[in-house]
Amino acid sequence: PSLRIIGVYRTPWDISDALQSLRTPHFRLHPEMILPLWRLYNQRLVDYVESNKESSLLVHTETLAANPNRLVDLLSDRWDWNFDDHYQEEDLSTQAGEIRLNGVDLPDPIVDLYFLVFPELMAIWLRLQKLADLPDKQVSSIAKQFTLTSTQSALSPSLTVVITTSNPCHFLLEAIASVERHKSKEHVVEILIVDDGSIEVDSLHILERLQSVGYRVLRQEKSGIPAARNLGIQAASADLVLPLDDCNRLLGMYLNQAINFMQDKPDVDVFFGDRIDFGACNQIFSPGQFTPEQLLKSNRVDACALMRRTFLNKCAGFDENLNVFSDWDLWLTGLKLGMKTFYHPTPCFEYREWEGSGVRHHLSDRKIHHAAIDYLRIKHGIHVQSCLDGGY
Repeated sequence: PSLRIIGVYRTPWDISDALQSLRTPHFRLHPEMILPLWRLYNQRLVDYVESNKESSLLVHTETLAANPNRLVDLLSDRWDWNFDDHYQEEDLSTQAGEIRLNGVDLPDPIVDLYFLVFPELMAIWLRLQKLADLPDKQVSSIAKQFTLTSTQSALSPSLTVVITTSNPCHFLLEAIASVERHKSKEHVVEILIVDDGSIEVDSLHILERLQSVGYRVLRQEKSGIPAARNLGIQAASADLVLPLDDCNRLLGMYLNQAINFMQDKPDVDVFFGDRIDFGACNQIFSPGQFTPEQLLKSNRVDACALMRRTFLNKCAGFDENLNVFSDWDLWLTGLKLGMKTFYHPTPCFEYREWEGSGVRHHLSDRKIHHAAIDYLRIKHGIHVQSCLDGGY
């Protein structure tokens, strides 16, 4: 009877990001576990607090970290617990790693997407907000039902973001939200999702829900990322195209200043910038400008770049014979054709580092890797260096 509970909660997308930064690779290798675990924990938490209000406190984690002394006040008011000055001055925000407490500022398109695809999770979240002694203050009204606006526009898009996916998890929603979050009113941005042969029930549910509110979803038999990108490029409505993997996220530079730059500089074929790595490691990676000498040693520029469709068509798109290195192959082809690029030393997208990525898997098999390098050497007639010697 004397038991007292202090329950903490966060949004499912913030929890997902935090679990991705743990030292253990488990949640990076099995992201499909994250949302069921969130539902299990928070369903039990909210049920308990509703039944034991007098012996429970419920606090939103980021709100607590920003106002740590509020917990001391709550403990005093609710249960007459008294603390000396030492505890009142303690900075509780130092008890959590900064990376793990990063959260999405609300309101945000990610909320709309979760209401669309995972309404049962958002129902739990609304109950938590209603019960919380320290709720998430960014949410103006817990009773508000978030709804997506139409993704269609009468104006021609300035840019088509081609998001390739296969058996997607909730990471796809983060990729879409990043586009919706950073696009400006100045430019119409088309989001085109290309599904590469998904068969899992949960994945098909995500795709169907997105399609139901107007997102363009193209489907193909399992053919690989290069083929999916090519299908999206062919179907794009804009002259500027940006490939985006479903596990990565865009930042504002690509969706604003980069579009303006490409419209003002019609002779530039490719615009690219730095990336922020997150997940298994956290760092800013700066590829630097293209040079033929450097490109022979390794590929430092991801396919996530603004490109003109005329350039992609001239290069015959991404080589569908390559499971990896199709971006490297594209740049090598572009150099032979006089490709003109512009590098901006600013983070333009977020790249999810994880132990099960296609590149890491590829590099773990020397035979397959050397076969791909030989293919590039024969196709381009140049001595491309093995990544096992110089890195990718």
